[in-house]
Amino acid sequence: AFVEGGHDFLLTFHHPRVPIALDPALYPALVVGADALVAVRRADAGDAAAPMLRYAPDSYLGRLTASVRTPPEPAGDGPVHVNENAMAEALKYMVLAGHGQAWLPRSLIERELDSGALVAEDASIALEIRLYRNGERRRPVLDQVWQAAQDELAHVWVQADAHAGRE
Repeated sequence: AFVEGGHDFLLTFHHPRVPIALDPALYPALVVGADALVAVRRADAGDAAAPMLRYAPDSYLGRLTASVRTPPEPAGDGPVHVNENAMAEALKYMVLAGHGQAWLPRSLIERELDSGALVAEDASIALEIRLYRNGERRRPVLDQVWQAAQDELAHVWVQADAHAGRE
C-alpha cells in the first residue's frame, strides 16, 4: 500500500539481512530508533527446549528470523505443533501462556523481562527503526512532519554528542 501511494509514511524495522527494496530517491528514510529481537521463553518453562513460535513467513520479522539460527526445539518422535502469527504482540501472549519460545522486539517485552516473567536466551538481533516517506506525495503538512522528524533527530544527536563530551 505504501509504494502504491496509499500512505504517506512507513515506520518499520530494518535489518541488512532483509533489505526493503525502496528507491531512496523516491522513498527517503530516517533512522528514528533502535531495537533488538530477543529470543525469549517463559521464566517457569525450565531449561527444556520449547517449540519455536514463528512469525508468518511472508512478514518482515518472519523473513528475518528465518535467516538466523533459532534456539533448539524439543526432539521427539511426534509432530511438533508450530504456531505462526504476523503480530509480535500475539506471539508475546502465546509465550506468556507457555506455548513456546519466540523472537520478540525488546521494546515490547521490557516489562516482562524486568519482572522475570520472561527470560531472554543468549541470542539477539539488532534492528534499526526507520521512517520512510513517500517522496512523490507532496503536501505542505507532509513536508512539516518530515522536517519535524529531521529536526528532532538532529536535536537528539546534538544532545548525545554533548553528553558524550562530558564523559
